[in-house]
Parts: sequence; C-alpha cells; structure tokens
Amino acid sequence: MFKKKYLKILFFLLFSFFFLIITINSIFQMYEVRTKVLYKLGLSEDIHHINPEHHNALNTIKMSNRQEPPLKYDELVLNGDEHLKGAWTAPFDWNVIAIHSVLLPNGKVLTYGSYAAEEIEQGKDIREDKKMTLTDGLKVSRDWGFNQWHHHNINGGVDFDIWDPSKGAGYESHKLIKEPIVLDAFCSAVKIFDSETLFMLGGNKGPKANSPDTQKATTFMNFNNDVFTKGNEMHYARWYGSIVRLADDRIVMVGGENIEGPVVSPIPEILEKGQDNEYHWKVLYGAESNDLFGDKDADEWSYPKSYLASDGKVVGISYNKLWVLDPSGEGSVKKVGEIDLETDGIMKIAKNDYRMETENDHNQVSRLIIGKIGAGVGSRATSVMIDTDKILMIGGKQWGEYGDVTTDEPAHYENIDPDRTFEDYLPSNHVNLVDFSNSSNPVVTKMRSMKHPRADSNSTILPDGTVFVNGGHSYRETEFSVLIPEIYNYQNNEWYEMSPGTLRRNYHASSLLLPNGTVLVAGGDTWSAEIYYPPYLFEEAKNNKTVFAKRPIIKNLDKKIMNRNNIKLQLDNADDISNITLISTGSVTHSQNSELKFQNLNFKYLDKENISFNIPKSKNIIQNGSYLIFAINKNGTPSIGKIVYIET
Repeated sequence: MFKKKYLKILFFLLFSFFFLIITINSIFQMYEVRTKVLYKLGLSEDIHHINPEHHNALNTIKMSNRQEPPLKYDELVLNGDEHLKGAWTAPFDWNVIAIHSVLLPNGKVLTYGSYAAEEIEQGKDIREDKKMTLTDGLKVSRDWGFNQWHHHNINGGVDFDIWDPSKGAGYESHKLIKEPIVLDAFCSAVKIFDSETLFMLGGNKGPKANSPDTQKATTFMNFNNDVFTKGNEMHYARWYGSIVRLADDRIVMVGGENIEGPVVSPIPEILEKGQDNEYHWKVLYGAESNDLFGDKDADEWSYPKSYLASDGKVVGISYNKLWVLDPSGEGSVKKVGEIDLETDGIMKIAKNDYRMETENDHNQVSRLIIGKIGAGVGSRATSVMIDTDKILMIGGKQWGEYGDVTTDEPAHYENIDPDRTFEDYLPSNHVNLVDFSNSSNPVVTKMRSMKHPRADSNSTILPDGTVFVNGGHSYRETEFSVLIPEIYNYQNNEWYEMSPGTLRRNYHASSLLLPNGTVLVAGGDTWSAEIYYPPYLFEEAKNNKTVFAKRPIIKNLDKKIMNRNNIKLQLDNADDISNITLISTGSVTHSQNSELKFQNLNFKYLDKENISFNIPKSKNIIQNGSYLIFAINKNGTPSIGKIVYIET
C-alpha cells in the first residue's frame, strides 16, 4: 500500500517535471518564431513593453544624479567611461526656450525664441516641476519638454538672453533683455554681421492677436552695448529663410514664406551697401524658382541648406533638390541634381524608450511604430560643410506618396500584416556627402548610416573635425525622441554612440560648440539647457580610471586677423601639436547651423612655443567672419579654442 502511494507521488512529480520542461521549451520556441518573424520584417529583437507600475524608474530626469555644471570644465566628478562615451551635466534652468543660439565673438552666448521666464518657482531643482510666469504674464508649468508644442503660444522671439559661460550656469551668469525692440524673431535667420554686430533676418507674426508682423525685418544688434536697431526691410516675408555670406561680404537670402499667406518667397534677395552708405535689399529676379525655393509639397522653402562654394556660387539643398545660384547681376539659379529618394525602403521600427511623467499623463507606456526608413532629405535634416565644397546631409524625413508619416495612426507589431504596403516614411538615419567641387555637376555619395533615425536633430562640428549629432525623433515631433547622441568620424566613415542625454531635444532645440570644447544643448520647448563633454576631453589612466586629458594651451593669438598668411600662434608646447583647426562659430536654429564650416589649416613649427598657420586665401572657401581656432595635440585632445574675427 505504501509502495503504491509512493509510486503515485513519484509518477506525479515526474509528470510535473516533464510538463514543466515541455512548457518552458514551447515558450522558447514561440519566442524564437516571434523573433524570426520580427527579423524578417526588419524589426529589432529588443522590443519591450514598459510596466506602467515602474515608469518612474525610466524617468531620466527624476532619477538623474548628474552634476550641476562646474565653473571650470575639469572640476566635473568622473565616473569611469567618459573617455569612451563623454559626459553630460544635469539640466539647468534657462531664461528662454533656446530655439536660436549664437556664439558671439566676445565668447558669450545669445539665445532667444520664446517669451522669457520672468519668475521661476524657487526651492526646487531640475528634477521637480516648476511654476513659471512669463514676461507677457502667462503662467505655465515647466514640464521637462514632454508636451512639445503644448506651449506653442508662448513661442515668440521678443526677449533675448545673454549667457556668460565664465560665470558658471547660475542666474548670475545671465543677462535678460526684455523686448528691446518691436520684433518677433521666432524662426528668423541669424548670423554674425561684423566684429561687433549680429543681425537677424525675417521672423514671425504671431502667435498672439495684434502681434507685430516682422517677417521682412532686418534687425541689427550691437553685442558690445546690447543695442538693437532696425535696418531696411526685405522685399519678401522670410519666415524660415536661409542666409549666405559672399566673398565680398554681401549677404544672400533664400527661401522662407509668409506665415499669413501661405505665400512662399521663391525669389532670393541680396544685401548690398548703397551710395548712401546704408544697406539695401536687391531682388534677384533672375534667380526666381518656385521649384527650388517655393514649392510647399515638401517644404523646399523651409531653411534650405545653403553654403558658399569655392567657385563663388551659392550652392544648396532644398528637400532632395541640389541647386547652384549665381548672385551676380540679376542672379540666376538652376537645379543641378538630386539626392535619390527611397522607393521601397527597409522596414524599421520606432520604439518609444523615453518615459516622462506629466501633469496630464501618468501612465504612458512604450509604443511601437512600424514603417520604412526614407531618404535623408528635407528641412528636418541637418547639415555641415565638413571640408571645402563637401556638405554632409544628415538624417531628415522623406515625404510619402500620401503625405507625412506623422499623420498616421501608430501600428503595433501584434497587428502586422506582412503584405502591408507603406506609403509613408519614418525619419531617416541616412547620411549623404554632397560634393560641390564642380558646382554644376555635384556628386552624391551615400555614407555610413547613423545608428538611430533622426528628424529635427542638430549637428555640431567638434574641434577635431568629428561631428556631434544630438536629439531628434524617430517618429513624430513629440514622440519617440532619440536621447542617445552620436559622433561621426568623417575620416573613417564611422558612427559612435555616446552617453544618453536626459531631456528630449527635438524641434526647437539648439546645439552649440563652446570655446572650451564642450557643447551647449538647449531648447526643445523647455526652459532648460545642459552641457555635453565629448570623449576627447578625457583619457584612460593606467589604473583603468578616467582622468581629464592634458590639453594644449594657446598662450597668444590675435583676436582680429587681417592677414591670411603666416599667422603666429604661441603655445605651451608646439612640438606636441598635430593639427590646427578652424570652425565657424555657430548660429543654430531648427536643425540649421548657418554655414557651419570646418578646415584643417596648414601650419609650420617656428620654435618650441610658436607655430605659424595659414588660412585659405580664397574668401570663397573661408569668408570673413567669426571663427574658432583650436590646437590639437598628438593624442587628439584640443586646446581651449580662441575666437577670432577674420577681416581681410
């Protein structure tokens, strides 16, 4: 009897054991089948769902233990992998939404794009929501940028902030200029005009009732005394227009539209000094092109990517169309090529791995969007001139046959139809090199793709010639933000993932190289900024710890360069220098960093402390203007940059 009972128990245990084994095996087989299906669809294996009960653990702001930016960059406390991934400071308060950011020749940073925060609730740090009162009296709640476009009615470039990096990142480092002139510079074009002046062209009308229409405005700002003055207006409204400086210092304006029209502005204009010694706008009637500057089907009018080529022509990219503009006489323009669009792009996913708790949404979980990666084109792409005549076109968004993917409802992988036909496209990770060496016959080369699709990201050329790409989104302007930046090495055509940021920086964000080699990242519809420290500022010590890299020191360099040959540069150790580099100072907005150019300069050793370098003689290659000069040592570490103004 006892034996029979024992055998029954044993049999039950064995049965349970084998049943468990079969069940576990079935689960693994199901997962394997699912993985294969997803793989065939071009989907990643790292698809996951967020448990809403644990969403705070994914709130990067609330869980952030990052440090406030120190007064000196080398006072940052290091954790161990900064030499590989770089490092971020904690986000900190900013007086305005930094939709527009400009590095001034005096080393200060001008930002604008929204009504300023007149009063900010005190006693709370960046991890806590804050109540704010804006200069127009509107009371809002800072929401870490989650509700992008939620505050669109506050966007207006009427207030201006000047930040002095030498004073740290606290309130005492800022100077707020409230409504210095009747101007709404939101979505304008901005650039350093001369050694003591910048100018803003075009702008906005709205969003508030009875707001001034300053879309044709030419506004000068003397950054030595912060005085704003009005110049002669343009002939056409230029909301989202682009500017290019010619070798003779004239300014060409292309693109833009009238926000009230909607009426596009397909005719370029050029700013010239008249016999009355004042600046006037001349219409280039011969360069009118609705196809290149006016077509609204794919936003050709919106911030065309525009540069001065070595032959003196203005070259650019409007959506996927390549063009060359001759500014002489009445002007002329012609289309000279295209970036190929995708017709059957690879199926990919956009995965929401960013979690943010808001006042109105406490239970958002990740979603999955399935679509095709389009070509890297459009105003939502970002670009730099990485070498003479060579433009990198990075990311962006291709329009589908029936419009933009952002108008569609999201698809979930559980409901995938393998035979589904996609008419729209997700943002792109594609990178194209457009070589305008022969401006009438440019060559397009597809480079290695980014690891992340991005629209509305920002690109920043770093002192060593690599390109820092930050922010953007892989689906909609408000969703699927890409928190992981990447650095592109043009020399080996490789992309490297860096340490992730804490705040979404999509549309209305800016990214600006600072003289100390760090990058100021701000905006994105939030009154905050943070600073990124690239890997070249660090090195791995023998004890496997990360330490600050020893930097070359520029002891002396003239602030104004009047001769392009044999420019003397004094250093602490000239023998250790491998490169002298030049980068145009940034003026960035809406993924557009106006004419951002990079040059490796020829130089020769004079003695242990001195070298001399040359700037290209042709003003078509390097125009007059404001630039950063860096000395790079043999380990690839840059000096603190010196801001110079070239006027030859």
